[in-house]
Amino acid sequence: MEKVRVAFATHAFHRDWDVVMDPRRLEGIIRSHQYPFEHRLLVVNNLYGHQRSAVEKAASRLLAEKVVTEVIWAEEYLTEERLESFGLHANGYWSQNPYFSSAQLAALSYLHDKSEFVLHMAGDVWLQQCGEWIERALEGVKKYPQMLGFNLTRNIYLKEYPRWADFEDENFWIVSGDLKNRGNLQKKRFCLSDLAYLIRTDPNVSYNFSISETQMVRYGKMWPEYARPCFEMMFRAHCERTGALYGALKPDSKGIPMTKHKNFSSKKWKRFVYKKFGVYYPNGKYASQY
Repeated sequence: MEKVRVAFATHAFHRDWDVVMDPRRLEGIIRSHQYPFEHRLLVVNNLYGHQRSAVEKAASRLLAEKVVTEVIWAEEYLTEERLESFGLHANGYWSQNPYFSSAQLAALSYLHDKSEFVLHMAGDVWLQQCGEWIERALEGVKKYPQMLGFNLTRNIYLKEYPRWADFEDENFWIVSGDLKNRGNLQKKRFCLSDLAYLIRTDPNVSYNFSISETQMVRYGKMWPEYARPCFEMMFRAHCERTGALYGALKPDSKGIPMTKHKNFSSKKWKRFVYKKFGVYYPNGKYASQY
């Protein structure tokens, strides 16, 4: 049976590129999902100018060692035309804090006609336990044609997902974007987490990520000012506009994993020490357990 075409994507920025783009670590992160990703995409964004040469060298090594299949630079890739395909205007987008969405938008745009889904993981996220989980999860998605995607459950929020969902089944806690039919609008609902999510990239699916003024006011209570607007907000706005569903994948003892997240230190010497002693690598303190 032919497998669903799923691409892998991650991104690196000025504070973590030296860890995220380490071949040994990234290969371990990708391998932890035990899935034959045809496309393994790295998006580079939010760099300082003096870092460009070193990052280009690291990217060339990842390509040469076939850890990734493609590398793109978000600021260069997200042309006016590509932003407009998402309902966004270039001038407004680049002037309104693009740092929390440009990598996600670039990956989605690049993979939109190359796969059916993309698994996008932030560079500082890893599986608590590796395993073959993607096929099982996608079988669950088949029940809901209107489900655009889901995030992997983060370990510290496990108790909150049932309370923050509109309904659930054996595979997912689910939120409906249909504001007219989902009941209490004051109830807190979880959003698609941009730490680790799997969403549709099928060419038949189009996204409008523009955020209305009303939505921006309402979302202002949910996200800190420094992170607005972010991809999570854009995705939620689209789901509310279209009535689409999204979910959180329920972990279990049969291979469905949870994720862990650890912000990398801003101190270069600490990142060097952590790398040297392997805490960012497979089976390290901050890495997938095999």
